[in-house]
Amino acid sequence: AIQQALGAVRLLWALPLGKQDLFVSMVWPAIAPALQDLHRRSYMPRKAAVSALFVLAYAASLLPEALTYVETQPERGEILSFVESKAMISIGQGRPDEVVQEAPWVWLYALVLERFWHPASQTCQVLLSKAKNLLQEGAKERTAASVLSSIAAASLLGALAPKVDAAEQCEIFLLLRQFQAPGKPAGVVDSRFVIGVTEDNGRWDRVRLEEFEDLHRMQGEGLGRIQEWRDASAVVLVAKWRALSQIASSPGFYDSLSAHVHGDMAEVATDILEELDSLQTPHVAYWAIVARRLAYPAYFQPNVPSDKQEETLQQLCRCIRGFISQSIGDSAVYMSRGCMLELAAALCDPQLRAAEQRLGASALTASVRELLALGEVGTGVSRSVTVPLLATLLAETVSPDCQASSLASSADLLTALLMHSEYTIKDGALCHSTMPCAGALDPHGPGASAALSSTVPDGETLSKKFGGTTGLPRILTLTALDALAKKSEGQMPGIIREVLTRLLGTLRTELQSLLDRPGGNNKPLTPMPLSPQHRLQLRGWQAILILGCHAKNDKETAEMLLSELFWHLRTPHLPDVRDYQELLGCLLCASFQDLAMRHLVPALGRYDCNNQVSASLLVICSFLFRHWICLSAPPPHAVQLLVAVVPYLGHNSAYVRGTASWGFYELMEVAKANGAIEVGEECGKLLLDLHRFLATNRECQKMRRRLR
Repeated sequence: AIQQALGAVRLLWALPLGKQDLFVSMVWPAIAPALQDLHRRSYMPRKAAVSALFVLAYAASLLPEALTYVETQPERGEILSFVESKAMISIGQGRPDEVVQEAPWVWLYALVLERFWHPASQTCQVLLSKAKNLLQEGAKERTAASVLSSIAAASLLGALAPKVDAAEQCEIFLLLRQFQAPGKPAGVVDSRFVIGVTEDNGRWDRVRLEEFEDLHRMQGEGLGRIQEWRDASAVVLVAKWRALSQIASSPGFYDSLSAHVHGDMAEVATDILEELDSLQTPHVAYWAIVARRLAYPAYFQPNVPSDKQEETLQQLCRCIRGFISQSIGDSAVYMSRGCMLELAAALCDPQLRAAEQRLGASALTASVRELLALGEVGTGVSRSVTVPLLATLLAETVSPDCQASSLASSADLLTALLMHSEYTIKDGALCHSTMPCAGALDPHGPGASAALSSTVPDGETLSKKFGGTTGLPRILTLTALDALAKKSEGQMPGIIREVLTRLLGTLRTELQSLLDRPGGNNKPLTPMPLSPQHRLQLRGWQAILILGCHAKNDKETAEMLLSELFWHLRTPHLPDVRDYQELLGCLLCASFQDLAMRHLVPALGRYDCNNQVSASLLVICSFLFRHWICLSAPPPHAVQLLVAVVPYLGHNSAYVRGTASWGFYELMEVAKANGAIEVGEECGKLLLDLHRFLATNRECQKMRRRLR
């Protein structure tokens, strides 16, 4: 019955029927007869009751108007009364055989209470009190009913806790944190033994990974079902840490808990951090939220000794990196996308980053580098790290308290992202991987969609557009840095200048390795197309072009870029790399013409060079000529550059010769009309004769017409 209810609700949600009034018009009329007098109709078959309750709770997750509509219906009180009576039995307020038989349905009762219960209601107040007392007292004996009742109490308390007041939340938080999953009861020798009477509850065989470790499914469908004894610990640990994460995310809870424990938050934080060693997936994802919300701000403070902080920092980074690494490789452990994302967010949290910089450590930076290296051979790792890392680093670099060491470390990590190529699942011409923020459990965390939107303009659109490529982390990083430069209002941010310096250093090292390889004078000076060296040059020059165009008002940075650019222009590059170089040269030379003359004229004077080198230099010169044509009169140094171009009119390469003749003719046309070139000047008559030839020759006229 539950399977059919799940399929029916999901089908209605998926069909294009319009979801605004779907619940009111179709779902509620179908389940309302079963929900009326639900508490009083003890003769109703269990399958009718549980399927109606599940349809109600599941529809509230998918259909937008379900919650508000149910609040106005008189059946709501009846539903909560029925669930409370069944939940009371499951926590031991009934015969032992009834406790065992209700255990497989605790997930459903918790889901209904999580959706529809309010603390202002008198319903479930007794349930809340009994569940707390049961956890405080602990299991007194190892019978099946005693073990299952404590598991049910923890699960139900976790569903109710996020909605109670702050003082009670603190009490429940401490109770759940100290609660440990009970083992098998006495007499149960195999954890695969079935709980309860199977004929009464039925069977729904589903893959265990989907049932107990898919966190995204739990958000809508509730906790896993307890059908065997091995299911009990899996469910209660997820219920425990899920409740702790929801409580920790409540506004102002840190201050409330600090007051509740009389300011001794360091001890609470220590216990939370030490528990990481004993956790496994998937509940470690919820631990990551609790650690970011409570443990980090309480532990990494001046009142804790620095040596202990550094030791804990190294252990945290090592454990989190180890958890993520376990999900990659031949003997990998399954890890849901939300679990990996929350672990990455806990690793790249701003508080942990600030602690690393304050302590002079490098554990976090080293762990991020290792994860990025792992992301080149395992899918999903790079995308999980990218968004929280960008949110943390960019917020740090714009802070007025940012130290030089922090800036350098951030630039190293951002450069690694810009040069990164992640691993994806190849499918012919397509690539597949998870989306950057898919499955995020904390909507306000550094790995959520809100962080992506605030850090990367149009981040959601870019993720959809480039999600099927291996360059998504690089594109998000480049877009975020570009947006940061635009906000600086003409002043080049220090982090971008540092990133540009490292990019240029990487490209120089790569080019020098190509030039120094053995092979004599006949060796190729360019890498093989689409080889790793070629792709690295493409990624590097693409980033330098996007970020370097913001140096139009920063002469110091522009001079650094032009010096490196013209050093690279001496050597042939593949055409797509050369396009980025030429565009950057055109932009910066037009903005700083004195720097352009300083580099272009000597470069044009070296005649014994590759044809491609000459062509790139002349493209930049022609762009300057076109820029000067738009002026009322060419600048004084235009003639100097014009004279440097003249020898290339006799070049043996048609492309070089054609580029030189076009630029020469266009500038001479304007200079002659403005009187900038006179016959009496040095070389003036020669320049005029060359211009006259280009203006009157039929083939030259034909070429210019084709270029219009």
